Amino acid sequence: MRTTSSSGLAGCATVLCLLSGLAPAAAATPVAAGITVHLPDRGKVLADGAGVSVTVTFQCEAGQSYNMFVELSQAVLDGRTASGVGFAGPGTCTGAAQTEDLLLMATGGFYAFRSGDSVARATLSVCPNEQQCSQAMDSGVLELQESFG
Repeated sequence: MRTTSSSGLAGCATVLCLLSGLAPAAAATPVAAGITVHLPDRGKVLADGAGVSVTVTFQCEAGQSYNMFVELSQAVLDGRTASGVGFAGPGTCTGAAQTEDLLLMATGGFYAFRSGDSVARATLSVCPNEQQCSQAMDSGVLELQESFG
C-alpha cells in the first residue's frame, strides 16, 4: 500500500511543529507544480541491522532548494519496534528526476532492523525562498533485505 500527498506550507516552522506534535496553522498556498517524491519497494539492511539504506526518487523545479526526511519503523520481536530516520539536504533541484541515497540508523529502543516488511514515510520540502516551502510525501510498506539479488 502506498500513499502519496502534497501540501503547500508556509515556512520551515510548520515542519518543526509537525515533528514536535504541535498543530500548525492552515496551509497558506497551493501545492507547487512538479514536486514529487517516491519511496522504493525495498531497502537494504546494513551492518547486522544497525541501519538501512534507502534510495528515494524525487523531482522538483530546477534551481529550487530541497531537503528530504525519511522515517522507517519495523516490528522486530515481542511487540518491539526498530526505527530510524535519515536526512538529505540542502540540495538543489535539477528539474529532472533525481535520487538521494539515505542511511537510516537504528534509533529509539536501539533494536536492529531485519529482513522483512517495514513502514516508511518520505517527505520532500522544496523552498523557492525563505518564506514559503511546499512539501510532497510518500508512505507505504518497504521490504527490507539483507542483500539484493
